[in-house]
Amino acid sequence: MASTTTRRIATVLRVPLGTVHYHFEHKQQLFEAISDTFCATGKEWVAAHVTAGMGLTAAAGAMARAFSPWVARTPADQLTEFELGIWALRTAPAVYAKL
Repeated sequence: MASTTTRRIATVLRVPLGTVHYHFEHKQQLFEAISDTFCATGKEWVAAHVTAGMGLTAAAGAMARAFSPWVARTPADQLTEFELGIWALRTAPAVYAKL
């Protein structure tokens, strides 16, 4: 994560570097967007197993049962999210001191 640069990201994605910087001021914003995407996907998956009026206990159980298969189906996403989280914990003081 630390060695990732917006230039390398643009190269891998085969887009102009300016395109990356047009959408993201710095790689922290890009990493946050990636994390938000993973979270949204997980929420959608879990929410599909909950229905209005099912009650809190039943909803919590349905969410727990839905979450595990989703994690098992998306191991690369889970690893990426974990690495993003660890990177954020390590760099947060330095990143937020600059803002």
